[in-house]
Amino acid sequence: MDELRIPCPSCGKSLKVRDRNLLGRKVKCPKCGERFVLEEPAPAEEELVEFEMVSTPPAPAQGTSAQWVPDDETAAAESAAVGTLERPAPMVAPAETEPFVGQDGGVARMKEMRRRNAKRRNVTIIVTVLTLIAIGGTWGAIASFRNAQEAARLAAEEARRKELAPSEDRLYAKGQKALEHNLKLADAVDPTRGEPIDLRYLPAGASMVFHLRPADIMKLDAGQKVLAATNSLRPWFDEKLANNVGNFPLDKVEELTLCLYVFSKTEPPDVAAVVRFAGPVKKSDLVATVFENQISEVPEIWTGGDKAYMLQEDNTALAVCPNNPDYIQDMKDATGTGGLSPGKPIEDVMPHTDRMRHFTAVLRPSELLTYREVLLDPAALPVATGLVEWMGGQDVDGAAWSFHLDRRFYSDLKLAPITTAGGAFTKPSVLHEDIRENYDQLPHDMLTMIRDYMQPKTVGHQRIIGRFPAMMKAYSVATLGGVNDEYVQMTTVIDNQYAAPNLATGAMLTWFEAQNTDFSKTVDPRPTRQEPQTVAARLKATKLDADFDNTPLYEVLDFVAAEAKVNIVIDGDALKDAGFTKNMRQKFALGEATGYAVVKQIVDSYQEQNSAMCIVVDEASRTATLTTKKFAAQKGQKPFPL
Repeated sequence: MDELRIPCPSCGKSLKVRDRNLLGRKVKCPKCGERFVLEEPAPAEEELVEFEMVSTPPAPAQGTSAQWVPDDETAAAESAAVGTLERPAPMVAPAETEPFVGQDGGVARMKEMRRRNAKRRNVTIIVTVLTLIAIGGTWGAIASFRNAQEAARLAAEEARRKELAPSEDRLYAKGQKALEHNLKLADAVDPTRGEPIDLRYLPAGASMVFHLRPADIMKLDAGQKVLAATNSLRPWFDEKLANNVGNFPLDKVEELTLCLYVFSKTEPPDVAAVVRFAGPVKKSDLVATVFENQISEVPEIWTGGDKAYMLQEDNTALAVCPNNPDYIQDMKDATGTGGLSPGKPIEDVMPHTDRMRHFTAVLRPSELLTYREVLLDPAALPVATGLVEWMGGQDVDGAAWSFHLDRRFYSDLKLAPITTAGGAFTKPSVLHEDIRENYDQLPHDMLTMIRDYMQPKTVGHQRIIGRFPAMMKAYSVATLGGVNDEYVQMTTVIDNQYAAPNLATGAMLTWFEAQNTDFSKTVDPRPTRQEPQTVAARLKATKLDADFDNTPLYEVLDFVAAEAKVNIVIDGDALKDAGFTKNMRQKFALGEATGYAVVKQIVDSYQEQNSAMCIVVDEASRTATLTTKKFAAQKGQKPFPL
């Protein structure tokens, strides 16, 4: 690609730009310090000062990820509630591949940032928490494990693609039409129809955009459960959010749009945000909570410390940016519809976002890699490599990932291939094939890593982490891929309102367990033990977390049976005769208890005269039957003593 030479509008010295995708971004002149937008110039013949916008990033260290195993992965996956979208058959297509190296502008910017804000607060948690919600921690731990296999796979794929010619391959054309049709299927199940995310009042040149609807999330039962699953990170997140944006009750915030501006590999990013409240906010409340009673009236622009504020839209929107003249001027200028341009490739992806989704992240994956050390906590650094690889690596220019909870779990991932003036390096259909393989391979890698390396210390953690690969298998099965000329779209629908809390809980526990796991050592096989032979012995030997909150009777018994590896059946006629049903809600908490204790708790709870429950055991078939004493007597069966 021909490099551009763009003169500084102030001093006339020129900057050398090797990547046209950087056009539209704001940079700092290394000579005079002027901050201006890169625009393609008319031919110029001045003496040039070479300025490298970007240095080639070092090859990222591969991380590792983690997993835990159910007895039957396939059965566990099939039991998960998934959407009805049908995945198309895989297709083969050629690729026009050319490696892309992200560019890094920031030497002069680093010095300027150090001078004007020596006490800049670390915003690590903002990206880390959002990445964890996206289940990123697990992929980080897997990355090093897959390195050798992935290199071989990519080499084989490249050789295979070069052998094919799209114009001569009818299967390619047929597969392309199927993928394009899948976008229509995905649109039919889209839970929201909102406008694109609003970037008004936000300075130009954002590197990453995060959009949340906190009040809507907190109204949902599933949202509350997701927050509970990530509760250990909540105080840290609240503190960082308060330091960089403001101290607001999240249940009063209708929309929160965060923009990160990254210029250096050694300095934290700048943060700007717009907080849109559910209703007008009293200025007196802002004076107390935001301005800490330092003023009596709220002016159009208020500056204090390292932040500047602007109140808009009849006191329902508060814009926040760094206390810097350039940012403040941008904030004023960005009052028009749509705001200022964030620069490529973010501006190309933004029209395909939906501000009504509960959570959306828009970013350039290569920048997540380049600046991972200033964006992420050290423990989360492997996440960047694993996540970017899973999202298509350096073939992807821009990405938008959104989630919506509500009645069912909905995920939408849009990936735009790297493009030049001559077209895409990687065709969307080819990129889709790679992403589809990543979706399908992830559960298997997680399963191997958890089984071979992880040893959770508590029964509850073992149970949840062990089922996480099956959860991800269900996630993969429920994902439908589609393409058009601009991007790849991976749409996931799981028709269960608790899918998101379960995924969040599994991801968090797997992530924390991965931090305490040494993946460089081979774990000795766990010694096998002699399984108890009788039903009673198995129930007494099986320990589980016996905390049930309005769980149907049959689900409790199915859970105990699966853990103890026995059959537990319900005599429907007996229960009906006694006025019972298999859907009776069980609400009790025994903590860590045996399967025997759970069954006893249930039976003891229903001992009314003439309708007392009991258990009948048949050791030959290793089956326990929940019935009533009346029906057991009629059949000549002996109740099992509990």
